[in-house]
Parts: sequence; structure tokens; C-alpha cells
Amino acid sequence: MKMNVSFAGGAPRPQLTAPGLNPVFAEGTDFWRIHLDTGEIRELTVFSTAQEPPEVSVREKEIIYTYPQLLAENGEIYDITYRLTVREEGDGLVFSSTVENRCDARVNEIQAPFFAFDRLNSAPEEEILYIPNSLGERIENPRKWVRDTRHTEYMAADYQNIWYTAVYPSPMSMAWMGVQSGGRFFSLFRKDEKFRLCAFCVGNSPRNTPSQLVLAISQYPMAVKGETIETAPVTVCVYDDWRGASRDYRAWADSWYHPAPRPEWVQNMTGWQRIIMKHQYGEIFFRYADLPRLYLDGKKAGLDTLLVFGWWKGRFDNNYPHYEADEVMGGAEGLKAAIAEVQKLGGRVILYSNGKLIDVKTEFYQEHGHDCCQIDIDGNEYREHYQFSNNGTILRTFGYKTFVTGCMATPEWHDRLLDTTQVKLAFHPDSVFYDQIGGCTRLCFNKNHEHGGRADEEALYRLHNLDDIRATLGLDQALGSENLTDVFSSRFDYLHGCCNGCWTGPNYYPDLYLATFPDLITTNRMMHDEREDFRRHYNSAFIYGLRFDISVYRCRKVSVAAMPRMEAHVKKLLDLKEQYRRFFYEGTFVSERDYDLPEGVRCTQYRHGDELLTAFLNNNPDAVEFDFLGHTVSIGGEDVACLVM
Repeated sequence: MKMNVSFAGGAPRPQLTAPGLNPVFAEGTDFWRIHLDTGEIRELTVFSTAQEPPEVSVREKEIIYTYPQLLAENGEIYDITYRLTVREEGDGLVFSSTVENRCDARVNEIQAPFFAFDRLNSAPEEEILYIPNSLGERIENPRKWVRDTRHTEYMAADYQNIWYTAVYPSPMSMAWMGVQSGGRFFSLFRKDEKFRLCAFCVGNSPRNTPSQLVLAISQYPMAVKGETIETAPVTVCVYDDWRGASRDYRAWADSWYHPAPRPEWVQNMTGWQRIIMKHQYGEIFFRYADLPRLYLDGKKAGLDTLLVFGWWKGRFDNNYPHYEADEVMGGAEGLKAAIAEVQKLGGRVILYSNGKLIDVKTEFYQEHGHDCCQIDIDGNEYREHYQFSNNGTILRTFGYKTFVTGCMATPEWHDRLLDTTQVKLAFHPDSVFYDQIGGCTRLCFNKNHEHGGRADEEALYRLHNLDDIRATLGLDQALGSENLTDVFSSRFDYLHGCCNGCWTGPNYYPDLYLATFPDLITTNRMMHDEREDFRRHYNSAFIYGLRFDISVYRCRKVSVAAMPRMEAHVKKLLDLKEQYRRFFYEGTFVSERDYDLPEGVRCTQYRHGDELLTAFLNNNPDAVEFDFLGHTVSIGGEDVACLVM
């Protein structure tokens, strides 16, 4: 849908229109913002509305705004040139930013374009935000949602704007978002072949003021004196609905999204039992010889795989990145034999390691931590503290383990990841699993790393590391991780689900990612016992084609056999999935339109050849019956149903 842009009489922002879209911008608001860092003032804002009128250069299908110097909120002028280019491209508008820094302050962040709408295309309560935070969120009345849920109360300048921000890559799974308003979908894309870290921002005006819908993308040039940095372009487009944005983004992603063929057993994987052998606090729940029994327990429920945590001597979430078999649990030969026995029985075994964390108590940290750890903006190591515990209060209250995080742009961390891969492969598992490496991105300010002063450019190094890990695997061995981001998921055969969409919630909307990248294999998460909604949780995983994660008591003590109602329901769903195998395992997830369904009912669809399967769930406690495209559909309370057309 063609967008039009005009600049009336030196207006501070372009006027944007499209067929059926005529937004009203909030009076006196910014069109861009820049945040400087003087060392003394770590976030010093430059507002576009405070600047002298820019130099304007008009070319064919392009207008360039040039600000020769910048006036900051402290009243000082900084010798920085900012150039904002707006270019018509296809049916959209492309916004490009360049900064030339000639002063001692660093240009940390650029928010451009910065849209503040009084009215987008409908009343605020009719607006719907679609944002791919993990599998996806669909948030009605985002202005109210931001005000109600994202005010910091204490930490930020909420008297200026209240913000919801999500970082790409991870937790944002894709680099686009948009708002449905009055029959039009207004969307922002960041298409960057370097996959530099950025943040998608959805805001509102302060409390007790007229509401605004504020949309922006923050990028992090970190331009120091003498540098000229251009950030990735931001594209603004208008469609009928979110599916148009999904198709546009996937068309661009096809230039770099080239996943390797996954092993057939992964494609057919029904799900896994996730177990911890030796817990964070030291208790041994299982020994290597228990693995075949655990597999057989899962097999009765239809599960074909074990995801094994805490198999090493140092115990789970301890001693990273040192991994060795534990003699107390059965020794190296015992682990190898147990894996072989599971495989002989028809099962698969995945061995865990962490792809990011470094235990500060380890020799590796003492010898290499200074060289390969990520550093924050204040020059300190990023540190994480875990509070996993047993029955006492010390560990759960005061914490236990302390970790720093490895930077992917260092040879020390690259080599350690490869060494760990070889340790695991020596036991002949079906897959190696690197926790957290599928996401958990941060800016790294250690200029001695290979990314240098570009704190936002870690992604390409991560991809290189993952490619090197994959190169060590056999043809039938798989690589898996946790977290979801399109660019990294292209290197994995499967993912352990994490965050929105992997469990049910008020705004969850997995359709967003699955319609864009339907080849994804990921699991559900966060169901650890037979709590009252466990059926609804697994029903949702069923209709979205997620593989089942069974982690009773959060992987402790017992197998799925200890949860007979869960076991029976999972078995029922997997049997139904097998009945429609050609759709769930061999077909393609599609989302072609929205349907009017009874309250509490949701559906998804899969294509296989000329056939279309619609999978329904009913979250209501009572059965429902309704007409669907001329077919009568009946679903029991808290149950699922399938219809082939």
C-alpha cells in the first residue's frame, strides 16, 4: 500500500499518508531523539524539537535533513552533525541516520524515526499492537497497556514518556512491529544484514495528559570523536493487516535465512522429558543408569527424547564452562552406556551445556575471564545471580551462584564452545544443546574484543561460532538451544521454548512468528505439575504444533509417570497429532485470515498439499458446538478438535 510523504514549509516532521490512513501527529512532539554520553552525564537527551531548523536537501524520491550541531537538554551545543534521510522505496518510506562526531561526548543512541500520534487511524481503544516478543504478542489498546503495566514508578523519566521496550535480537524474535488501527496496519521494520542490536519502543505520554501512541526504534552507534557512523535503515509501511508485514519481512529474510536440513528424527520428534541429574544445590536426583528407565516412562506418554541437564560433576548451573562425567553418578563409561541403551530402545538423548555463562569460581574465569567477558557501559562485567534452592531459605533468599557472560567476539570463548562440543560428543548423544546462546543478547563495551567499539555488533560473531559448532556434528546429530530469534534459529535444528507464546497468557499470539517462519521446531514451557490449567497449556501447544516439554517439579526427582493425569492428556494429544501426522509433522503452518469463534475458542491451520487442517482448542470448562465454514465443530471442555477440509 503506497505511502506518501510531504514536508510542508519546513515542518519538523514529514506528513505521512496512505490510502485509508491519515494519522494525526501529537503537537510539539519529536521526530527523532538522540542520547549522548559525556561520561559525567550518561544519558543526555537531544530533542529534535529543540533544534534550529535543519538544512533541507530535496532529491528525487528523497529528502535529507541535516543538523550541523546539536543542542542538548542541558543547554549546551555539541559539535555533532546529524543527518536524517527519508527515501521512498517501493510502497514504503526508508529512514536512514548518520552521525559525524567531532566532540568528546559519545553518541550512544538514536531513536529515529520517532512517531507520536494523537490519532493513528481509529480511537485508541480500537488499536492493536502486534509485536514479535518471542513467538508473538497481540496487545489490545496498547496506550492503556503501556500506562498500566510499564510505568517504572521510580527508575526512569516517566514524566517524559512511559515506555515498553523489547530488544532485537532476543527477546524480539523478528525485527518488526506494527499497530492495527482503523482497517490499516502501520508497521516499522529494521532490516539490517549485520543484525546489530536495537530496541523496539512503544510508548505513551505521561500520566494525566492526553494519551499518545509513540513508536520508535532505538539503535546504538556508540560514535566517539572522529567517527562517522550510519545506523541500519528503518522502513515504514502500511498494509491491510499484520500478514502483509509478515510477508514483507519474510521476503527480505529469504536473502539470509538458509537453515541447514535438520535430521529426520528432529522433524518427527514428539517431545522430551527434561531432567536434572545433579541439581544446582548439589543433590543427585538420577544416576546415569536411570536414563533408560526415564526414557521408557516417557515413551508410555508418547515422548521419544530425553533432554539431560546437570550430567556433569560440577552440577547444574555450576562450574561453567567445565564439563566432565561424575564418577558418583556412574562415570564416563556409565554415561556412554546409558545413552547407548536409550538409543537401542528407540529413544534420543540431548546433552546440555551453557553457551553463555561463566562461573566466577572456575579456573577458566581466573585465566580467561578478563579477556572474554562482556563488559557493561560502566566498564564492569555483566553479572548474573541464580537462586535455585531446596527447602531452606538461604539460597532462595540471598542467592548462590555468580556468573559472568562470554562475548561471542573473542577467540577464547569461541574455542571454549568448540572444546565443550567435543566433550559432549565423546558420549555419542543424538544432539548437543547450548542453553541461552539462541538469544540473551547484550551490548558489549570491551573495545579489545573483535567487535571493537561497535558494542552492538555481536551477532555476526555468534553466527560464526554456531557454524563452527555445526561443522563438528555428524549428519544425524542435531544442534539445539533456548530462546528464539530468527537470525540465530537458522543455525539450530530445534529450540527449547522460552517466553511469550511458549505458554498461554493474556496477550500471547504465536501466529506472528509461525506464519513468518513456519519451519520452526520449538517446545512449550513452564508446566511443572498438574496445576489446574495444565490441559489448557498443552492444548495450546498442540494447536500451535509445539513439541512437548515435560519437566515435572522443574526436572526434579520424578518422571512423567508421577503425574498420571498429565501423562494421559499428553498421550491423548500426541496420538491425535500422529493421526494427523501429514499436517503437524509434514505440513506448513498458515495464517490466512481471522475467524469469528465462540468465546474461549482458538484455532490454527496447517496445509499439506491441497488439504487444509484446522486445529481448535476450547478453554471453556464446558463443551461447545458451532458452525465453521459450513461444518459443525464440537469440542469438549478443555479439549481440542481437528477438522480437515
